[in-house]
Amino acid sequence: MKLPVAPISAIDALLEFDVWLTPTLGEIRDTERFQREMDSAVRIFEVLGKKTGKFSLKEKPDIRKIAEAVEIEISNVDKKGAKRFLTSIADLVYLVTGKSDNNCKCQLPIYLRQKNIFNRMPVVINGVVDHQKWPRVVKAEQFMKVVAELSSHPDMQTELIRVFFEFILSDEAYVSQLWAIGNCYYSLKPYNKEKSLLSPLVIFKIRGSVTASGGHDPEHLLRGMMTDWGMKQGVDFNIDDVVINTLAAIKTGRTKIRKYDFLLPYKSHGWQPRLFIQCQFYAGDSGSVSHKNVDQTTSTRSYTTKNFSNARFVEFVDGAGYFASLNGDLKTLLQMASTHSFFQIKSAPIRLRREFQQVGYLTSLEIEHALFCSAGDKKRSVAMLVRDGYTSSEIERVFSWMLEEAHIHLDAGKYVVAEKRAVMSRRYFIMDVIAMHGATLSVHQDKGYILVPGYGPFYGLKLKELPPLILKLATILAPEINNTSTFLEDLQWLAEKGYVMMS
Repeated sequence: MKLPVAPISAIDALLEFDVWLTPTLGEIRDTERFQREMDSAVRIFEVLGKKTGKFSLKEKPDIRKIAEAVEIEISNVDKKGAKRFLTSIADLVYLVTGKSDNNCKCQLPIYLRQKNIFNRMPVVINGVVDHQKWPRVVKAEQFMKVVAELSSHPDMQTELIRVFFEFILSDEAYVSQLWAIGNCYYSLKPYNKEKSLLSPLVIFKIRGSVTASGGHDPEHLLRGMMTDWGMKQGVDFNIDDVVINTLAAIKTGRTKIRKYDFLLPYKSHGWQPRLFIQCQFYAGDSGSVSHKNVDQTTSTRSYTTKNFSNARFVEFVDGAGYFASLNGDLKTLLQMASTHSFFQIKSAPIRLRREFQQVGYLTSLEIEHALFCSAGDKKRSVAMLVRDGYTSSEIERVFSWMLEEAHIHLDAGKYVVAEKRAVMSRRYFIMDVIAMHGATLSVHQDKGYILVPGYGPFYGLKLKELPPLILKLATILAPEINNTSTFLEDLQWLAEKGYVMMS
C-alpha cells in the first residue's frame, strides 16, 4: 500500500522529531564495544598476574615482570594478535597512570633519544631489519606495530617493550597504582566481582565515542529494519559506508573524504542510487562533531549532484543531543534547500519506506501487502502496484526475486506469503493502515488513539476503528485480526519497537 505524502511545516517537522525521539540506544555496558574492551582488560590482568604473583604486595613491584609477562603472551600469537594485545595494554596503562596518548606521542621519541636506546627505529622489511629515523610523533599504536613486527628478533622486541613500560611507569607512584588495581582485581575474583572493578576503567576509555553514537550503531538498526522489509544486504542496501568522491579528493589533494552511510538502492539491477543518507545520532552534547558535519554537508552534496543528478538527500538524525544543545544544528540541516526529508529510528518504517515509494523502488514488503489485499491473486496485485506508481519491470524484478528467496510460493493458483515473512509483513500492514486512514490530532483529543510518525507530531486513528479497516482491505487476515491475543501481540510489538504510540 502506498503511504500517503502529506507535506508538513518546518515547525511541525521539528515537533514530530521531539515526539518520536530516541534519546539513547542503551547503556554503554550493553554495547559490543564495551564487552570487547572488558574481555581485553580481563585478559591483560590475567596475563600480568602470572608473573607478578597475582600482583602480590609482599614484594616490591617490578616493571621487568610486567615486560616479561607481555613478551611471553605475544610470543604465542601472530603479529596481528600481538599488535592488538600490545595496543590494548598500552591503553590500559595510560588509564591507570592518568596519562594520554595525545601527550605521550610527542614525549616518547624524545625519551628514546635521551636514553640513547634505539636511536633509529627498527623496521622489518622483507624479513630484514632496517633502521629509520624515529618520527617526531610516535603514537602507542604505531610503536606497538613496530614491536609486533620484530617477532623474529626477540632481543629487540624485549628491549622496546621494557623501554615503553619504563617510559609510561616512570614514577613509583604509577607502578604502585597499577599494582593496587591488579591486587584488588585478584582479591575480588573469589566473589566474581573483578569486572565491577574494571568497568569504570573501560567506560572511561570508550565513553566519548560510544556516547556520541548512543551506545549502539543506529546504522546497524536500520539495516535490520530493511531486512525486515525483505531487502537484501549488499544488493538493496550497503553494509559499509560508501565513498563516492575518492577520485576527486585525490586530484585536489584533499585528505578529508566524506562518506555516505547509505546509498539506496545500492546495487539493485536496473537502478542507480537515488537516496543519499548520512547518519548522525547524538545521545549527548557532541557539538564540535555536529557543527563540522553541518559545515561539510553543503560541499558534499554539491559534489554528489554533479555525479548523480537525481540524488535526493535524506538525513538520518536522532538522539537527545539534537533535542537539547544541538537543536540549532538540526534546524539548519532540515531547512537546507537540498534536504529532501529526514527520518529517525522510530519513523524509518514510515518515512524511509515512503522515500522508496516516491522514487518507484519496490520492496518485498509492498508486494506482500498487495497479496494480502488481493487474497493472493497476482494479476490484481500487479494492478494495485501499477496504480501506486511502480513499473511493470520493477514489479517483475522483485516478484521473481521473492520466488527465488522463498518469500512467497504458489498454492492452488494463489500466491501465499511464506510463514517466515507473514507475521512481520502483517505487523507492518497494520501500521500502514493507520498511516493511510489516520488524521492529524489535537493534543486535547480523547484517549484511545494509536499514533504513527511521518505526518507531524500527533497523527493517528481511533484504536477501535483499526480492525474493521484492516479486514475491509485484506479479508485474508481475518483469522489473525479477529484473534484478540494475536492482534494485541502485533500491536505490542509495534509499540515496543517505537513504531506506534498509544494515546
